[in-house]
Amino acid sequence: MAATAPSSVTCPRCGSLGVWHASANQWGCDHCRQLIGGPPQLPAPYVPPAMPPGPFATQPVPQCPRCWGGGTWQPAVAKWGCDRCKSYIDPSTIAHVTAHNTGDAGLKIAKFMLWVILIIALIAIKVAIRRG
Repeated sequence: MAATAPSSVTCPRCGSLGVWHASANQWGCDHCRQLIGGPPQLPAPYVPPAMPPGPFATQPVPQCPRCWGGGTWQPAVAKWGCDRCKSYIDPSTIAHVTAHNTGDAGLKIAKFMLWVILIIALIAIKVAIRRG
């Protein structure tokens, strides 16, 4: 009896989905007529990241000043870091970035101006096409 494989088990030769062959206790490819391998391994259990100790535990999770992604506590070096940028987040930058982001009216004005410019550009393109 054969069962269709989950999308993660594919044939290394042709790329088609694998099929579980219970008699052989292995995944196989019905297209290539080859056995792929043994039973699938269970994924490692999720281990939540360690929380920062003492004075850092009460602080909110900082944002990266480069990509604005959420910071992650790195217990091996006892620092906040960014998983996207692969860099550490400086505590003095954290305070500056957090204070800068709360109720930033300049950012809202800049977004509004960009929308106005976009609408004007679209109208100009439409007029140019009609005249053209």
